[in-house]
Amino acid sequence: MYDQARNPENPWLTEQAVHFLSQTLRADDVGIEFGSGRSTIWFARRLRHLISVENNPLWYAQVSDLINKNDLVQKVDYRKCYAQTEYVAQTQTVDDDSLDFCLIDGESRDACALNILPKLRAGALLVVDNVNWYLPHPSTVSPDSRRPADGCRSEMWAAFSEQIRDWRRYWTSSGVTDTCIWIKP
Repeated sequence: MYDQARNPENPWLTEQAVHFLSQTLRADDVGIEFGSGRSTIWFARRLRHLISVENNPLWYAQVSDLINKNDLVQKVDYRKCYAQTEYVAQTQTVDDDSLDFCLIDGESRDACALNILPKLRAGALLVVDNVNWYLPHPSTVSPDSRRPADGCRSEMWAAFSEQIRDWRRYWTSSGVTDTCIWIKP
């Protein structure tokens, strides 16, 4: 929380994840995020193009205003998808091997994470925020974290975990929540 107060324009991810992304994302990258907010503006300033998917009508209106005020309308394809099926279906609106980046930080995280995998090109970054709620990690200290004995939170998370098991990963923690970044081989 201290880092977020010190850096009010940064996404609500762990400090280590924000640092990694700020060093790794390129101006010609194309990305998608599930769940919008401070991250939308931050990513739009760093990427060539960003698709942002939101399901909360009030939040959608607030972030729309931010996109307009920051003159980022040309860089952000902002989509409101109030129905869960429509929200998850946004993973199918992009071509396979076309994305350099994806943030999973909204609704239906398991379905979005699993369905976006073929859309990521080699070398793409896949970021899952609050990952400790869904996937086990032996050394996380964040509350409400899953441990190896707990297994994955759902069958979809287990399928996701199996598909990305050989990907390089960078697991970060704030001590309150965890953010993991995978790199597609």
